[in-house]
Amino acid sequence: MRRSEKNAIEEKINSTLKNEILDKRRFESFKELEHALADAIAFYNNCRPHLSNNLLTPAEASTVSGEIKML
Repeated sequence: MRRSEKNAIEEKINSTLKNEILDKRRFESFKELEHALADAIAFYNNCRPHLSNNLLTPAEASTVSGEIKML
């Protein structure tokens, strides 16, 4: 994967975390923020279907052999 492709993926993940977690609440401590981010990342990887993975979660997509067609 080229660096530009990796950067696009990183930017998408950062945007999702910001828009779905960080912009919606205030955190009283770093530990609370850390816990919320860990929960969000687990949800993003294990529960949230992605159009780019043909509506599979990243965890499900990682078990598929061959190409996954985008919807």
